[in-house]
Amino acid sequence: MILTVIFMSKDFKNDFSWSNSRHSTFKSCKRKYYFQYYGFWNGWEDDAPERVKTIYRLKKLQNRHTWKGTIIHEAIAFLLKSLLKNKKLDQEEFKETVVDKMRDQYKTSLSGEYKTNPKNNFGLLEHDYGEELEKETWQSVRDDVTRCIDNFLGSEFWKKATTLSQEDCLSLEGDLKGSENLWKNVFPTLNTWKNLPSGKPDTFSVDGIQVWVKIDFAYREGDGSISLIDWKSGDSNNIPNPTQLNIYGYYASEVWDVPEEKIHLTAYNVNQDEPH
Repeated sequence: MILTVIFMSKDFKNDFSWSNSRHSTFKSCKRKYYFQYYGFWNGWEDDAPERVKTIYRLKKLQNRHTWKGTIIHEAIAFLLKSLLKNKKLDQEEFKETVVDKMRDQYKTSLSGEYKTNPKNNFGLLEHDYGEELEKETWQSVRDDVTRCIDNFLGSEFWKKATTLSQEDCLSLEGDLKGSENLWKNVFPTLNTWKNLPSGKPDTFSVDGIQVWVKIDFAYREGDGSISLIDWKSGDSNNIPNPTQLNIYGYYASEVWDVPEEKIHLTAYNVNQDEPH
């Protein structure tokens, strides 16, 4: 009873913190920054003002490009977690399952259920704004996802992962929280993965400011160095954001107590099958 009272008394606050994405948003548009990080707060509550509910609903929407990126990141995380738990996956069957779940999300969005319950239902910006797209456009999203999965499975990073133990793996994006409906039919016992590194964003402090990081994949090499991999899934050939990678390196140095010269940072574009 005492523990319950203590837990319930803790306020759920939207405290100020820093991340590279927050920084980029603030530089690009102050109004967007407000809506993205403050204006939506408590919009999931039934008694929230309608304006706040609307901001929350719009914040939850994804466009087809961000949706593709989310699916690819989660698929890679699923493959790596399966590998580290010695689960056997048929790769072609896995890709078919991913496509099936994308169809389910698409249908959920098309139904408009997210408009009344955005917290628990997936929604696409294209559907919300009534944007009419050719069938081939959506098919290209599907094809991009399956190609990226193939690229990853043929990459040096997958090959490296097959040699790692759970102890080698320091961080892995995608604890799949909030994505159970997408993946639960692949492995019903997702909770058996709870001892693997969490995909939840982690934090460290710089001059008293909380800094958020979300590392896609980090593992320890045999010589004690650490490799950090950031998955990219876009069409751009732009050089990866150096600030983001440097923050990851700083985090690794602070949290895992590794000198800078033993931290290796790589951005791997699974869409173009190119490491940077």
